[in-house]
Amino acid sequence: MRVLGLVQLKRAAAAAAVERFGRIDVLVNNAGNFYAGYFEEISDDQLRKQMETNFFGPLNVTRAILPVMRTQRSGHIITISSAAGIIGQEFVAAYAASKFALEGWMESLEFDVQPFGIHTTIVEPGFFRTDMLPR
Repeated sequence: MRVLGLVQLKRAAAAAAVERFGRIDVLVNNAGNFYAGYFEEISDDQLRKQMETNFFGPLNVTRAILPVMRTQRSGHIITISSAAGIIGQEFVAAYAASKFALEGWMESLEFDVQPFGIHTTIVEPGFFRTDMLPR
């Protein structure tokens, strides 16, 4: 059995989706995790994991799907961000950093993909209780 790298796995998944459905019209980037705490208390490992999931995860998935959408000359990339990506808040330094990065990337990506008929949307929900926070 051949072991594929992460990029190859994502490209293989994109190819499988196209083979099954004929095209990819919408990509929703919705992965996320949340390391709460004051900046000084968040470990380097936690901060890196925060960035890896909330920022690099969507980048990598989008990178795998973009060739399909460019070939189609259409598509829509929707990325779930957070109000924490536009307004810093107490106790969420790592999370806010990952969402601010996501916001900047998505705003810039729009210019890269627009000539190919690909649209982008950033969804920025405010605070609401999820399973990521204790009840």
